[in-house]
Amino acid sequence: TMNCIQLFLALALFCSSTIAFMKKFSQIYVDDFHISKCNPGNSEPITLENVEIQVDEHNKVHVSGTLIASEDLSEPIAANVVIKRSTWIGWIPVVCVDNVGSCTFKDVCKFGYPKDEDCPETFKDNKVPCRCPIKEGNYTLPPSLLDYMNEKSVLSGKYKGSVTLSHFNDTLACYNMYFSLKDKLF
Repeated sequence: TMNCIQLFLALALFCSSTIAFMKKFSQIYVDDFHISKCNPGNSEPITLENVEIQVDEHNKVHVSGTLIASEDLSEPIAANVVIKRSTWIGWIPVVCVDNVGSCTFKDVCKFGYPKDEDCPETFKDNKVPCRCPIKEGNYTLPPSLLDYMNEKSVLSGKYKGSVTLSHFNDTLACYNMYFSLKDKLF
């Protein structure tokens, strides 16, 4: 299971699956990854810094970055994810399949570790919460393995999208992203 921080950081990469045109790659990598605030002048309770996403030679995802919570965050935290893939006819929305793609989540806190389970060592060592609530503070996640893509196929290409997090009617964060997925064999 993923926690709120992992889900938010990793959505950029995970939102690349579609039913049509599925293709398996022996090796892929993330290229040209950019993330920026939707409204740079706005002060929102969640800020991301130094986000990096890498895929290793075994198609495992490594995510790192810093989440700054300027206030305590509690459930529900809704997420609206919009991902589009560049095609010859323009940017086409990636449909939501199995929580991957352009999806709406009523509460990403449900992806956190259950209260009766210990947080992973990487989280404990870095004092990063693995479940809601998330107390006000700065949380830095070093490159952490997310074993998500083993059973999935991905599609190479250029992607763009946005992730908006909210608590009831209050926007917690909004980020735009752009990235490319490429096969190392090409």
